[in-house]
Amino acid sequence: MIWGLLLTLHLVGLVGYNLLLRKAVLTHRFHPWVLATLLETGIALPIIVAIPFLSIDLTRFTAQSIVLSVGVVGLSMVLLFAITKALYSLEASTYSVVYNLRIILATLLAAALLGEFPTQLQLLGGLLIVAAIVIVRQKGSRAVTRRGVLWALLAAAIISIENVIEKQLINDIGVFTGAPVIALATSVVMWAIVVAKRYSVPRKYLLTKQVIGLMVLRSLAAWGFIFAMAAGALVSIATVVSASGLIIIVLCGIVFLHERDHLRRKILAVVLAAFGTALILIGTQPPVSHVVIVKKAQTITNSTDIPSEEKPNKDYVWRGSLQDPKKIVIPSIGVDAYIQNVGIDQKNEIAVPNNIHIAGWFADSVLPGKKGLSIIDGHLDGLTQNGIFDHLIQVQPGVTFSIEFGDGTIRLFKVRSVHAVPLDSAAEMLFSQDPSLSNELKLITCGGQYNKNTHLYDKRIIVSSTMTE
Repeated sequence: MIWGLLLTLHLVGLVGYNLLLRKAVLTHRFHPWVLATLLETGIALPIIVAIPFLSIDLTRFTAQSIVLSVGVVGLSMVLLFAITKALYSLEASTYSVVYNLRIILATLLAAALLGEFPTQLQLLGGLLIVAAIVIVRQKGSRAVTRRGVLWALLAAAIISIENVIEKQLINDIGVFTGAPVIALATSVVMWAIVVAKRYSVPRKYLLTKQVIGLMVLRSLAAWGFIFAMAAGALVSIATVVSASGLIIIVLCGIVFLHERDHLRRKILAVVLAAFGTALILIGTQPPVSHVVIVKKAQTITNSTDIPSEEKPNKDYVWRGSLQDPKKIVIPSIGVDAYIQNVGIDQKNEIAVPNNIHIAGWFADSVLPGKKGLSIIDGHLDGLTQNGIFDHLIQVQPGVTFSIEFGDGTIRLFKVRSVHAVPLDSAAEMLFSQDPSLSNELKLITCGGQYNKNTHLYDKRIIVSSTMTE
């Protein structure tokens, strides 16, 4: 589970930079915007080093993705400024409790925009987090605390919106194009503001271990989260895992930053927030140990550069309707996999599945076995593993395979032909139906040589089949 490892790295970075940022606020008194700019610089520096090794394709930006990218740049700047302003007024422990509101906001946004609907347990967990925010206290002026809470709430709202937009951009233009461009643009704009406003940048503090550590940990937190989503993590799960750092931050704040006032209230707030986080996490998991069929099918309409490589287990929740194809089994090449519905993606092509171990039925084609042409696609490989159709080229004419549907019915298909065709002529072959066949099912995947510049294979493997009587 690659995204799980990435989220762990994100968690380490998140806890570390929150504590170091609070310490920097207390010791160096940087201007909030300068601190925010240093945080963003920490995110951008790895990209500057990696640029020679990245294949950034600016042609993938559409008018919509440009607007979204500009929005993310603006949100990123305000977010970092809000975090630093909040930590000028709040202890790290208090801030982390309030900032956990982002779990609720992210879950609601994911439900509204990405179809990741909250369960009753998630809603109950959200109420507990709100209660924790109301209960928590710290020393000092109530006015200062109130001001810090408002900045923390602003940060929570912004990060929730930004995470959802980032996931959309990852799907639209790819993480290796979108993330570097946005990070560099944000850093340049923020430094331009530092220069234009003539903010003081204490040079003697820039190369201290504290500031360097702050930038490294902020980079780890940001890139761990972004690449986790690109690797298939749901926004809701990624946010909950991130929020679990609350307990660590509070404990470290007590031990290392001596944030021990109103200790009972803080402990109670942490318990409530942690319990609420646990309920949200539990509520995110499939509620039963077998495949569940939902009434309304979910259709993938965005092709991602980094599909998930996590193999579906017994708890996998199939998102299809009774009439939709549910599983494909091709014994001769070891295929036994679920099928998800796919539509037209952001490049005006048939979308690919978001998991390399799952096939995709093109929902705008006919149902397999019905009169007309049906299409099922699948990945050849992922970053580290072979995909569902890695041996599709080895299928022999005459071989039979089966498609199981949501209602349990099974239809058998016989392979008629197998072709490896150049990429530029694949669409014509894929969408042309043999006039002698009343029904035709075509399977397609990548093949040939991989082009590192275009990020494409130069051929497509197309298998034509028809339903047996």
